[in-house]
This record gives sequence, structure tokens and C-alpha cells, in this order.
Amino acid sequence: MLNSDQVATSILAINRKKYIVSLIKTAIFYAAAAAALVITAKSSDILHPAVRPVPFFTVVLLLLLSPILRYRLYRVFTRPSFEGIVETAKNSSALETRKELNTGVVDVPYEMRKVEIYSIGVRTDRGRPQNFSFPSGKISDYAREYMKKGSRVRYAFGARYPWSEEIAPDRPYCPNCGHFGAENETYCSCGCLYLRESNENNE
Repeated sequence: MLNSDQVATSILAINRKKYIVSLIKTAIFYAAAAAALVITAKSSDILHPAVRPVPFFTVVLLLLLSPILRYRLYRVFTRPSFEGIVETAKNSSALETRKELNTGVVDVPYEMRKVEIYSIGVRTDRGRPQNFSFPSGKISDYAREYMKKGSRVRYAFGARYPWSEEIAPDRPYCPNCGHFGAENETYCSCGCLYLRESNENNE
């Protein structure tokens, strides 16, 4: 039996704090932006709503969207916690930066390499579609083996990846960031509890 419930609780606890901090930063940003707009409108006609309504409301819209996009606050609605079934699973190719060669901006083809990635489409228990892509490496190998078409998966809000609800991974796996740990490790460096076969020691 997997320690799935404990992992979900761990992920939610980590990302709830991040989400609250992001909300606080957003509130501070809105307060500063509102003050700046009021001062600008009083001292100049450049962004006065009565004189130049189109530029004014364009700036207001951009200011409203900026922190939402910056902190990805929309994800609480677009990607909440869920359980579901993998409906589609496919391998595809993508270009990835060759880290052993490139240290700056990629501008020549040889600084890129072709890699195989794995993508799944999940239908949640509430009927909503969710899509995930797993980059090359251990995380992609894990997804190919344990999240095939028809597999039942789970996702916790704020995590980077879902996980299989049916089979324990060969090594402790962190869905929050995608890292794998050693057999004697309980928590990932991100603070999340590793997914593994549950026993009396980690329940």
C-alpha cells in the first residue's frame, strides 16, 4: 500500500504556504500600483481615466494580470488536486539545451540535443482533462513504466507531477519536484515526503 494520502498532505502543506506568500505579495503589488496610478492621474493627464481612458484601463488590466501570471495564482482553479485515469499516453521528441556546452543564450543548433519526452492526458474523476509532460531522465522513465494508459493517478495542488496510485516506484519519488531519493531517505530536499510503499515506520 502506498503512502499516497501522506504525500498529498505533505505537498499541500508546502504549497499552501507558498500560495499564501504569493497572495500577500500580490496584495502589496496591487496597493503600490493603485497608489502610483492615483498619484499619476492627479499630477498628469497621461494616465487620467477621464482624459485617456483607453491607455489608463489598458495599464490597469496589465497591472491586474501581472502578479496573477507571475505567481501562477490561476492554478488553484486550472489545476487543483485530483484523482483520475490516464486516457492518453505517448512518446514524443523535443529539443533540450546541452548543459555541458551551453552556459548562456542558445543561438546555434549544436547547443541543443533531441530528447524523448513522455506525455499523458488524464481524465479526472470530475470529468476534467489534465495534461502533463515528463522530461527526459528518471522522471520520464518512471512515468512510462507506472503511468500508462488506463492507470489511476493522483495529483496534489502545487506539485509538479502526478503519481501512480497503483504501484510503488522502485526508488522513493517526490511528485512535488520530480526528484528521486535513496532507500534510506524519507523526505526530499524540497521538504516533501517521498512516495513509497507504506510501512509502520513512515505512517
